[in-house]
Amino acid sequence: MSQSSTETQALVKALAAMTANLPIAALELREGRMSRQRQQGLAALLVELGEFVRRHAGLSDPPDAPVRPTRHLSDHREEPPCTT
Repeated sequence: MSQSSTETQALVKALAAMTANLPIAALELREGRMSRQRQQGLAALLVELGEFVRRHAGLSDPPDAPVRPTRHLSDHREEPPCTT
């Protein structure tokens, strides 16, 4: 298995794990139940995951290859703020 393939599998696994946990983290944040320590831990994990994605991009694409997102950023709709 190539290094790029191994890196891709590890990245997909990390993204899936984060995806499973982000709704819980968002709820804890919204309800004020996440401690500062956990917030800092979450921030560190998100930064680490971002760096992992950046490294992976450097392994898998030629330097001048265009980035083709699967979704456009404007497709993301945020929930309106809670007013109650």
